[in-house]
Amino acid sequence: MSLRKLFNISPFTYQNISWSGRFSAVAPMLRYYSHQPPSPDTILINERAVQQMQKVCADGGSLRITVEGGGCSGFQYLFSLEDPGATAQDDDICIVYQKTQVLVDSDSMEFIKGATLDYNTELIKSAFRIIDNPKAEAGCSCGSSFAAKD
Repeated sequence: MSLRKLFNISPFTYQNISWSGRFSAVAPMLRYYSHQPPSPDTILINERAVQQMQKVCADGGSLRITVEGGGCSGFQYLFSLEDPGATAQDDDICIVYQKTQVLVDSDSMEFIKGATLDYNTELIKSAFRIIDNPKAEAGCSCGSSFAAKD
């Protein structure tokens, strides 16, 4: 069975994925997306985020995005770096774009579909953030938490 059929992805997306061998033994639930063209079932990644991920994940690691309950608005975005040898979870969605990888579990993806991953630099901090989230109706002033739409 081909990897394209195993992961149930289109031939166009399959051709645009850079296979590093890192996820060669994952469960069939793992879904890959490429941003050529953008998919409404995933997130967009802007150029600032790509540039920063290429710096911090130069060794082949991935950025993981998680949404958890908490923060001042009800839900909060959490960002962490995964080691190059880390095993993906069964329900992970892997977004590959310009030689960078973002991992999002399927529950978290439901809260951020259609949003944009950004990297923001200010005098007091520099951090990844989620912007233009169509699933959020309100957020805190620092941008790390949000209230989900019904």
